[in-house]
Amino acid sequence: MGVYKDRRDYVDHDFNTTTLTIDGEHKAEGLEMIEVEKTEDDTTVKEAADGLGIFVVKPSKSGTIKFQILEASATNDIMWALRSGGSSFSVSVLDVAAPELDCNAAKARISKAPVVKRGIDHDMVEWTLIAVYLDVKGGSYSLASA
Repeated sequence: MGVYKDRRDYVDHDFNTTTLTIDGEHKAEGLEMIEVEKTEDDTTVKEAADGLGIFVVKPSKSGTIKFQILEASATNDIMWALRSGGSSFSVSVLDVAAPELDCNAAKARISKAPVVKRGIDHDMVEWTLIAVYLDVKGGSYSLASA
C-alpha cells in the first residue's frame, strides 16, 4: 500500500461560509449562487502575420457580479430599492473557509433586474451587477485544524 506524500485535510465546502455583503451592511439572505467575472482577459496575445507575437496586459478592472437568491428573501427587496434609487453601492464576497478569496467592488450598479414571474413554485431570481473597479481574488480552502 502506497503512502501519499501530500495528504491534506481541507475544511469541508459549506456554502454557508460564503458571505455576500451589499451596500456595506446587508448580508444577503437566501443565497443560492454567486459568480464574479472580469469583463476582459487579464492578458491576451497580439500576433503579426509572420507569426511574431507579444503578450498584451489589459488594464481593465471592470466586471460582472451575478447572484441568485430566493425571491422571498429580504435581499430581493433591498435590491429592488437600490435599483429604484439608481445610485452605485458596494459589493463584497468573502468566505471564512477560503481566507484568500476576496472579490469586491466599491462601486457597482444593477445592470439587469431579474425576470418577475409567478408560478406554482417559488423561484430563485438572478441579479446582474456591473462594476467599474472590480477586484477578483480567489483562493483555496484552509487546512482543517487537527
